[in-house]
Amino acid sequence: MTNEEAPVEAFSSKIARMRKDLAVRGVSQTLAAPPAWRIAWRLGWNWTPPLFRSFRVNVLTFGSVWVVLWQIVVACLPILSAPHAGAAVGAVVIGGAFFGLVMACVVHVQRKRLRLPPWSEY
Repeated sequence: MTNEEAPVEAFSSKIARMRKDLAVRGVSQTLAAPPAWRIAWRLGWNWTPPLFRSFRVNVLTFGSVWVVLWQIVVACLPILSAPHAGAAVGAVVIGGAFFGLVMACVVHVQRKRLRLPPWSEY
């Protein structure tokens, strides 16, 4: 194993340990490891799980993922498009902000309920 592979291996084992621990605590896999995070981990991106991120970072991350995915849906399905491009972009951004806030609140409540330590100490 090279020095470059060691952090990836350590991160992967930390994620596996986290998923197992949270499953024992009764946390659903979709909250412990949402689909976008699982995809990112498979791509080799070491994204910190949402339960261990700050509220602000979760708002931005969940909102951004929603904006990108919904914009793809709108672009692929012309029936969903608004008459004006500005209205469509505004609706997507407002929807993303709302989704980001709701998901960040859900994650924040779960983190407090589970009394999770910071990711660096996990």
